Amino acid sequence: MKELLDDFIAETRETLQAIEGELIAWERHPGDRETLDGIFRFVHTVKGSCGFLDLPRLTRLSHAAEDALDAVRQGKLEPTSAFVTAVLAIVDRIAAVTDALDTDEAVIDDDAELITALKMICDGTVDPESGVVPKSQPSNVASEPRERRSEARGGAGRNRSVRLSLDLLDHLMSGVSDMVLARNEMARRLRETDAGLELDQLFSRLSSSIAEMRDSIGLVRLQPMERLFASFPRLVRDLGQDLDKDIVLELEGGDVEIDREMIELVRDPLTHILRNAVDHGIENKAERAAAGKTPRATIALSAQQAGNQIVIEVIDDGRGIDTAKLAAKAIASGVTTAEDVATMSQRQKLELIFAPGLSTANKVTDLSGRGVGMDIVRHGIEQMGGTIELRSRLGQGLRVQLRLPLTLSIMAGLIVRAANMLFAIPRSAVVEILSVKSGQVRIDESGGAETAAVRGARMPFVRLTRVMGCAEEDVKSVIVVRPAAGRRYALGIGAVLDHEELVVKPAPPLLMGSGIFAGLTLPDSGRPIMLLDAAGIAEVAGVTDRFEEHLANAEGAAAAPVTRALIFRCLTGVLKAIRLSVLDRMEEVPAAAVRNRGGAMRLSHKGRHGIVLGLQTEPDPEAEPVKLLRLTDGRLDAYIAVADMLDIVDLGRVLPSRGVANIEGVIDHEGSQIELIEAHAFLAEAAAFAGDADLADAPLCYLERDESGWMEKVLKPLIEAAGYRVSHDPQDRGPAIAELLSAEDGRSGRTDRAIYLHDMPGRRGGDSVYRYDRQAILEALARRRDAKEQAA
Repeated sequence: MKELLDDFIAETRETLQAIEGELIAWERHPGDRETLDGIFRFVHTVKGSCGFLDLPRLTRLSHAAEDALDAVRQGKLEPTSAFVTAVLAIVDRIAAVTDALDTDEAVIDDDAELITALKMICDGTVDPESGVVPKSQPSNVASEPRERRSEARGGAGRNRSVRLSLDLLDHLMSGVSDMVLARNEMARRLRETDAGLELDQLFSRLSSSIAEMRDSIGLVRLQPMERLFASFPRLVRDLGQDLDKDIVLELEGGDVEIDREMIELVRDPLTHILRNAVDHGIENKAERAAAGKTPRATIALSAQQAGNQIVIEVIDDGRGIDTAKLAAKAIASGVTTAEDVATMSQRQKLELIFAPGLSTANKVTDLSGRGVGMDIVRHGIEQMGGTIELRSRLGQGLRVQLRLPLTLSIMAGLIVRAANMLFAIPRSAVVEILSVKSGQVRIDESGGAETAAVRGARMPFVRLTRVMGCAEEDVKSVIVVRPAAGRRYALGIGAVLDHEELVVKPAPPLLMGSGIFAGLTLPDSGRPIMLLDAAGIAEVAGVTDRFEEHLANAEGAAAAPVTRALIFRCLTGVLKAIRLSVLDRMEEVPAAAVRNRGGAMRLSHKGRHGIVLGLQTEPDPEAEPVKLLRLTDGRLDAYIAVADMLDIVDLGRVLPSRGVANIEGVIDHEGSQIELIEAHAFLAEAAAFAGDADLADAPLCYLERDESGWMEKVLKPLIEAAGYRVSHDPQDRGPAIAELLSAEDGRSGRTDRAIYLHDMPGRRGGDSVYRYDRQAILEALARRRDAKEQAA
């Protein structure tokens, strides 16, 4: 009987959270009979099993829900929000009682109150819209399945399966980890001795078998993301009702699989992000109406696999983050100063949201206002070796992107030496390895800090021995590291010894508290080695955005950075190149997401919209995914359809083009002449669909620096291609023939040489020019040039 009870508990837990999501989906679409039938089958199965197992309390609960759902199935009752809430309360109680069966803990809540409330709604003795339904606290029921299931639930399509204890799976994984260590040790011994061809072949077979076993057990540990997503529709619905907000949660990527340990670790950060979106991000109904938005708000939660990472995105169509108000709140809270805020970029202001103790809420509520929030979220994500990135558009919404590793148990890493000690570093954080002796990297002291020059590009330099507090030693190798936070720096070490698969274990809390270690690993020798935390080292060493800006402005740090370009193949088969600085991302989207609408190819995918250039005909919806390059200037997005992305190269000399539209110039790559496309022209073409790009004349060869980088990334190549020399140095304003300035920055210090650029398509007249009106900009420059020559 105990085995039957254990099976009942496991099966009920498996289904509970999925049923919550289906109930909420059915509430949105009450005509979906298939979903209603699935919910009814669940409660009917629970009732039947409870009768066999002699569980009268669960029998009463499931019987009440079954009767109510059957009335809806027969058309006797119309489902309302209060009805769904009452059924959800019954489901919550079933979850709590099921959990109590496993833990032998008592659930003292009175079931009769829930059953009576549901019966009164069904009988019509209370207003179904305003009837008060007692709330049963949702149970945090563990959702880890004890078996691997196929996508088809039930029927002949189900794979053969067997239930396994999670402890047994953990034990199997631990055993495989030991086998990996033994294999690594054997490989080291075989390298040291002449074992012969026959023994090498036997070891190769053994190594392959171990790798296959490791991968297979790793797959058993994987869970679909739908196990994580299942509870979130209920969370968003309940919070929305409490705040009187109509919100729908759209889910995508539930079939993506991730290590079950990762699912539990990311559950709390995602819950907090969704609560923030509902409470802070989504406006109330009156505010949405005033902003011209639909009454129903949307939050999109998606997951996709990208290499050895899982990318999770939460996108809402709410108010976004007002960085000015956020900065003011940070100053008032003592997180930063007004002087520091004045030097911050837009991204740095946005990242103030991660400051400990900072809350944007105006008052303390059950949901927010206590200053414990996004800093905890980022800390948890980075502890997993992941990253978190925010992109906000004021009045349009917020995108939160998480990048997480697939697993935490076994990872590829490098073994390095510093101060006669061995350390490991994840290979995913390593960009390249350089030798100081060969001249691949030069270490300089600039502005009181050390920097590393790699092929002309300068970056912060960190000595590992100095971070560890050990005696200094000569740096013989440099590892270019890009940690979770995305700030690249050079790490100086004594030597790189080996690369191998590392079994990662938790480190003692005292060591983890230093902030520079991510765990403990056991290499082939069996001696423990500390795993370095690339992001933690950057923080301890002071590698921040402001530190990098200091290096860039320090005396002697003016070496020209290397400009890079992406080489790709057009759909016509011709090779083209584009400056990497103007690319936001390279991605694949379903062919059905690109449609010919309004005289242009337009993309609509996961809440993103934009013009797609390079496509002559609309793709077949069933065709292969479309590869896109996304260009952005911070406000406007444009996409270029390509056949393939080939290589990223250093951009050397660019030969200017003559009389060819959309082409900045020609570059030489491996003996081939490749046209470098002009990002300004493509963005201008995309901007033309948003409004009239043919504007009147207006006042720019000195370019001011703007927060988005548009002047340098997009406008500078256009001006240089026209034969002008460009400078961002304010000291060059005097001798410059023209000054290109943002119209948003006022008119202080105005001169006759100034050309002001605005971003309002359709506005004519005045003394400014639309920044994507290429012809007007070049004409204004020509007038300033002619005036300068006449004055001379």
